[in-house]
Amino acid sequence: MLALLAAATSAGVWAAVLGAPRLGLLAFHELGGDLARLAHIAQPGDDPLAIAGVLLEGVGVVALDAPGSAAPTRARAIVTRARSHGSVLIVTSDGWARPDIEIRSRIAGYTGLGRGHGLVKDVHLDVRVTGRAARTRTARLVLTGAGIDRTQLTRATSVDAATTMPERQVRIG
Repeated sequence: MLALLAAATSAGVWAAVLGAPRLGLLAFHELGGDLARLAHIAQPGDDPLAIAGVLLEGVGVVALDAPGSAAPTRARAIVTRARSHGSVLIVTSDGWARPDIEIRSRIAGYTGLGRGHGLVKDVHLDVRVTGRAARTRTARLVLTGAGIDRTQLTRATSVDAATTMPERQVRIG
């Protein structure tokens, strides 16, 4: 989610995050994100979907990272609002909206660590993207340092499509 938000804000798009009280703002910045274009509402209250609906009218990317669910009719209304305003809704848990695209990732390993000591140099992620109208795509991404205060994601290799990756998901609807 942070990489998606960082890419959007660095391109000049406004973004907002609802929930995620422990959002890694330093990691967001290190991924190239523009902190001046990011709003973070750590405690969105009892109805984060209502706040997301309002934000979608003027913010290009809204990430909803809060527990809960919504009735299917209400979720469809929010997705319709996002589409009508040319916005993107990112949902990190089931129950809020049926996604157009689903991104699942899992940590596949690290480099740089020795036997009980050392520094993490790279984090390898297996990523699978599925969509309603597109075939499933898989890849291994490497999150690595790119100089002082910078981190970048690069594509390493393809990953076997049969790999299961349930640990973390980002749903875009």
